[in-house]
Amino acid sequence: MMLAYYISQLESLFNGQPWLDETLLKKTGKLSSEQAFQRPYPHVHSVAEILAHLIAWRQVLIKRLEGNYAYQIQMQGSQDWPSLEQLRVSGWKALQEQLVSNQTRLIALLKHQPQGVLSTHYNEQGHTFEYLINGIIQHDLYHLGQIGLVISMLKHY
Repeated sequence: MMLAYYISQLESLFNGQPWLDETLLKKTGKLSSEQAFQRPYPHVHSVAEILAHLIAWRQVLIKRLEGNYAYQIQMQGSQDWPSLEQLRVSGWKALQEQLVSNQTRLIALLKHQPQGVLSTHYNEQGHTFEYLINGIIQHDLYHLGQIGLVISMLKHY
């Protein structure tokens, strides 16, 4: 695949016109702060938690594109899933702004990469940037669907 393809996929899922007719901004942009932080059921993540989780993993890609191959987050840790209380302190608007800034930085970095970055290995397991970028796109798409389910559950809560 070409780097431009992955960039277009990230842009489309963020705020473009994907086939599925939903984007991260479209799905989260109309939520009030109250809705964003509400859990439909006790052990189901809120939209704000899911969005913070999504941003955290996109940040892994950003850091590695910046050359910090050692950057990682601990799965199920506080970076991976910040607490609802912590997110409330920052606020919904700040989280939305963080998503936009994360997207802007990610796309800018990708646009300035040589085509060969896709085959560049970033860890000892032999994973390439193509593997990571593709994984982030899949991750974004998965959580976009999850956000839709949470919003649907909130309407029937």
